[in-house]
Order: sequence, then structure tokens, then C-alpha cells
Amino acid sequence: MTKIDFKEAIITLENNGAILTGSRAFGVEETYSDYDYVCLDSLVDMFSSFDMLDINDGTSKSEYNKLGNIRNIKIESSTGEIINLITYETQETVDKFMEVNRRMIDELSPKSLRN
Repeated sequence: MTKIDFKEAIITLENNGAILTGSRAFGVEETYSDYDYVCLDSLVDMFSSFDMLDINDGTSKSEYNKLGNIRNIKIESSTGEIINLITYETQETVDKFMEVNRRMIDELSPKSLRN
């Protein structure tokens, strides 16, 4: 297995409908913050030949799943950035997640988002 090129991964994600979320999207990231992307679970197959640091099952059976997602997958790029894929089964669910995300950003201050 190999590590993916960071720029190539971001281009692939964004060209396939993945949406940046989390601290980097909210503008409250730290230098070590990962890159959180919400996407369809089927998109993960495009990254299967690369090293995946962590794969967490996000089914409703998981007590740790607060987002209702299918999986949460961390991929390390060749330059050390961590890309976190938060996956959903349907585009409708991705859209619902992003709507909740937008509302949260509108309601909270940058300080509370950081915390």
C-alpha cells in the first residue's frame, strides 16, 4: 500500500461531490487539523489502494456514531495531512447532513465552534 498525494486526493474528492466540513470549513482549524469531507460511501472505493489509518464502522449499532454516517475513514497523505471521510449511503443524506452543518455554523460563534 502507498500514501496518496494530498492534492490529488482533494481534487478527486471535490470532483466527485465530497464536501469539506469541520474546522477547516468553519475557519477554526489548527495547523494539525485534519481535512473532514462528507461524501457518499461508494467514493471510498477510489481510495482502496492507499493506506487507510483508521476505519470505523458508523452504523446505528455503534455507540460512538453521533453523525448517523456509515463509516468514518482516515487516510494519510504522502505529506502527512490526514483526510477524514465521513460517509453516507445516499446523496439525500449527505445533503441533510450539510443542511444541519450550515445551520450550526449560522447559530454558533467561531469561539464556540473551536471548542
